[in-house]
Amino acid sequence: MAAAELCGKVNAYQDTLQPIQDNLNGLRQKAEAIAHSLSQSQESSQHQVQAIHEIREIIQHLASQ
Repeated sequence: MAAAELCGKVNAYQDTLQPIQDNLNGLRQKAEAIAHSLSQSQESSQHQVQAIHEIREIIQHLASQ
């Protein structure tokens, strides 16, 4: 009887916790996607800064001729 009661509690806990776990997994996936987007944005920004630096160097070189 005690074993059946414990099984019932375990099942009830699983039923309660599974939707929470599913939500956490969804949030984790969204957080990873955001982190990936931020990384790509930062990379793009770094490339833009590098391109601006190179353009400035070219302009300075041309202006000094």
